[in-house]
Amino acid sequence: MRQAVFWLLAVFVAGAGLYQLKYRVQTEEAKLTALNRTLFAEQEALHVLAAEWTYLNRPERLAELNRRYTKLKPVTAPQMAGLDEVPLPEAAHARLTGETQ
Repeated sequence: MRQAVFWLLAVFVAGAGLYQLKYRVQTEEAKLTALNRTLFAEQEALHVLAAEWTYLNRPERLAELNRRYTKLKPVTAPQMAGLDEVPLPEAAHARLTGETQ
């Protein structure tokens, strides 16, 4: 009789534990599904942003914006300066030319 009660109790505890574990796993699966949905939505948003960035940085569009708003022109050779024409502090000049102070 005591053995039967023991086994009945053991089966009841195992069943209750299994029942609780089943619902805990279902809860975790629901969380995982929600996280996967969020991750997918974020990846889609990143793809859209990358496409927009590529579209907005087209060279012809940037050239048109430059023409319309800044009136910048390409740099020409006479506008270039050599390193010797750039004013430098004494210490930097000495380092570049190898002179000591």
